[in-house]
Amino acid sequence: MANVKANQRKKRLQIVNALFEGPVDINQTKQKAMIHKLFKKKAKEQPEEVINPEPEEEQSEFNLRTVYKDKFGNTWKEFENNLDLPASRAIAAEIAAKHAEFNIDAELLKEMIATIKNDLNQGKIVDAFHLFEEIEIRLEMIGEEKTLLDLCCCYYLLNDEEPNSSGQSTRKEKLEILDNDFAARSFFLQRSFEFTKNFSNILEEDILKFLKEQRPVANRLQDLISKKKSRNTLIR
Repeated sequence: MANVKANQRKKRLQIVNALFEGPVDINQTKQKAMIHKLFKKKAKEQPEEVINPEPEEEQSEFNLRTVYKDKFGNTWKEFENNLDLPASRAIAAEIAAKHAEFNIDAELLKEMIATIKNDLNQGKIVDAFHLFEEIEIRLEMIGEEKTLLDLCCCYYLLNDEEPNSSGQSTRKEKLEILDNDFAARSFFLQRSFEFTKNFSNILEEDILKFLKEQRPVANRLQDLISKKKSRNTLIR
């Protein structure tokens, strides 16, 4: 009995809907069903849009801090803790520190040894001893600009320089900047001097004055070697 009443109610609703919607077009109904099926199929075939996440900003494994900005707009950085220096840079810094300690770099030392050998082979004992004296003077100097600037190239990074490198890849660029920016040169000469053993032997404010006064003495050895090379070339 309940089912009969439910069926009657359903039929009455269908009649009411038909009165408001009008006659049902069977062909139109089939067409709508086909369109709906087609769109549903295309939606399944269409690949989902893959949204690439924004790349996270790379963070350096080293703690660096900016220490100077030169007149050309370059940024110079240093390691917050020098114990964090990568092996390649630490080795280069150790070698540069030795050169700074003896006030002579490997290149000039090799030239000096070759010149002394040549003088001795030619019997020029006095000339050879003259060079030995110049070397002795250098060993007694407290500091020398070229070796201190080479030391600076190891401890300080320029702009986006790779910390894991030895620092030699940007050495030429750094030296060119420091040759053309007196204030930056003075700043890094003072800072580099702090890495040498002679730092405790002289006041920090006196180092620049001393380096300026000793510049002719520091250049003398290189001038002597250059003159001897020129003389030997002319003789040949």
